[in-house]
Amino acid sequence: MVMNSFRSVATAVFLTVLIAGVQAQNERIYYDESRLPAADERLAVFSHDPALNRQFLHEDEAARLDLILQSGLVKYRLESQGFQQKTLHSDELPDGISAGRTGGLVYPVMIYTDNAGAVRDAGIEVNTVMPGFVTARVHEHQLEDLIRLDGVTSAITGEMQQPLMDQSLFETRAHLLHAGYLNETRYEGSGAIMVVFDTGVDWQHPNFRVPGDTARSRILYLWDVTLEAVPGESTPGGGLDYGVEYSRAQIEAAFGNPGLVRSRDTNGHGTHVLGTAAASGPYKGLAPDADIIVIRGGVSSFSLANIINGMSYASKKGQELGKPVVVNLSIGGRVGPRDGTRSDEVAIDELSKNPGYVVVTSAGNDGGRNLHKSGSIVNIQPTAMTIQVPVYTPRAGTSNDLFRLDIWTNSSLPVTAKLTSPASVTFEAVNGTNTSFENVDEGTVYMFNNVSGNGNRNIQVIVYDAEEGREPAVGNWVLELSTTSPVVVFNAWLASFSVGSSLVQLLDANTDYTVTMPATSNSAITVGAYTVNRNFVNSAGTSLSFTAAVNGDIASFSSKGPTRDGRQKPEISAPGYVIKAALSSDENAGTSSSVLFGDRHIVKSGTSMASPHVAGAVALLMGANPNLTAEEAKLLLVSTADRDTFTSQTVTSTWGAGKMNILSAMRQMLNLHTDTVTELLTYHSTLASPSAEAKMLDGNKRYAVGFTPGLTGDVTGFQLHTYSSVSETGNIYFEVYTDNAGSP
Repeated sequence: MVMNSFRSVATAVFLTVLIAGVQAQNERIYYDESRLPAADERLAVFSHDPALNRQFLHEDEAARLDLILQSGLVKYRLESQGFQQKTLHSDELPDGISAGRTGGLVYPVMIYTDNAGAVRDAGIEVNTVMPGFVTARVHEHQLEDLIRLDGVTSAITGEMQQPLMDQSLFETRAHLLHAGYLNETRYEGSGAIMVVFDTGVDWQHPNFRVPGDTARSRILYLWDVTLEAVPGESTPGGGLDYGVEYSRAQIEAAFGNPGLVRSRDTNGHGTHVLGTAAASGPYKGLAPDADIIVIRGGVSSFSLANIINGMSYASKKGQELGKPVVVNLSIGGRVGPRDGTRSDEVAIDELSKNPGYVVVTSAGNDGGRNLHKSGSIVNIQPTAMTIQVPVYTPRAGTSNDLFRLDIWTNSSLPVTAKLTSPASVTFEAVNGTNTSFENVDEGTVYMFNNVSGNGNRNIQVIVYDAEEGREPAVGNWVLELSTTSPVVVFNAWLASFSVGSSLVQLLDANTDYTVTMPATSNSAITVGAYTVNRNFVNSAGTSLSFTAAVNGDIASFSSKGPTRDGRQKPEISAPGYVIKAALSSDENAGTSSSVLFGDRHIVKSGTSMASPHVAGAVALLMGANPNLTAEEAKLLLVSTADRDTFTSQTVTSTWGAGKMNILSAMRQMLNLHTDTVTELLTYHSTLASPSAEAKMLDGNKRYAVGFTPGLTGDVTGFQLHTYSSVSETGNIYFEVYTDNAGSP
């Protein structure tokens, strides 16, 4: 086999061979690579002042609005009385909140009601209607009317959701489908639409242009919800009357005049995710021939309303174009019931009822963190949890040194929560309360204790710095839960845990039940991450190796199931560590050691990178079967997953069903009567440093590596990782010999 490569180059031997045999068949918001950077974690509170809220809000009003909307209503009432508030520029506003055309602020809101018509009649812009709630964009002056509408039980902005992300094609067997190995047909995603809801896309990147015709884009539509339309631009319409939508024609026109398309991916997460799912190469994605739709849902985090609207937009586009759609959500949040009943998860279930619509989500990156604790509360003795705040240096500003505990019970039975500070100050939240306490010396305490729409009680405790100089106190904070009922079962999560550059600890916690949302959705395919390659050469020619990772094993950060209501999550696992994919030209990567040769690709890690592997695989299936349902896609992937010594031979809360094998899934879907069994044989140096085994290859030297295959069949490909960057041209030859007493 001849591969165009190089004539003479130093190479460490990381060689991958894949063998396939044919046998008769008996009739699943902040930028996150491997983990959430503590320095970027912030409380989703906008100008929240407890004293002002108590003065300008009635108790029943506060109970129906979350902290952000409480602050918005107070801001409006103050300004209506002539008080001047600080004017914020658009780049100072939290993601999702925007400046209104005539002044004031517009909030993306989840309104819980069964009467969407009444909300519309009040002049509020309704975007998407779902069972039990609607998404809407609410101007601050409309909050007054909203809280008085009959049938509206509550309104929230919700926790902001954060983004979570060569050998992968071999590992998932996708390269065999691309090459036509199965059924003598090339399966590359043609006929399907890959939709990525994320931080945007570098729409000029070569990976998203038509191969052989760089004047043509594969991106059908790009909807940027962060922009406001200017003359010559338009919104998507159809109830989604905000943001800016660009068509393929507009994108292609902008190749020669970039100012025609204003959308940018300054974060880079979305570009990398899309590259993993659908790049046309180099570093080809799983579905290189699929059409593309991108929704830029935020700069670095996303509101629940925008997530739901984005999924609805994708569904409408698929119906208009008559093509199946797979939506990738490499995002996650920790605050919520984790039982599939959160609003975005309900939307996933509703939209996934339609054939040709599948949502794939990342499991989350909390598998290496002890964030979860569960137990029972009995009426004889309170149950206590201890949150330990270490010594730290507070950050400048407010609402950025904090911890947050999110507790869910299995019923609506009454529970009282009492928090005791390190200085023995106590705060109590009885049933049906939503209260802030000012604690001059130890931080501001916010406590919430109400029955949620799913019938389960939710208790939240937030301790944060509402003012500079009043940060959460160092020491042990103790939360006691008590009940008058015989027994109440609970699950608790430390949902925020960042003070200064240090991390708050929930004592005696574990890593179970750490799958984030919307990955606990019933219908979504939830994806964990494992390691297939821990080595790469960056653009400086430096060979880097992540020695703590184990090739073939689960990534340490991959979140674990099950869901709070006991369902299996994740369903499947895919490559998610040291993934090479597209680099956005607008990402401030600078001289990052993760940038690859050519400066157009970058290495990232996370379940965010595993999810688009599976989304791309689903696009391959949908290209062959446009009417594939979400349940059918999930069953195909789960029932054909590979299992080995790492995964065990059973379904687990860490791996799900095992490692994705898209070749086997496609074969099963097409009901072919041959079973393609594959084996991936990989040689990795056992020496301490890759450079210790570097070999110079030229026309007079060969290097041999021995493998012992476990089956008989065809050698279908080779992959070689070079130790240094390649600067010369020529051919490299791979030859296969039988074993001759240890020699070729």
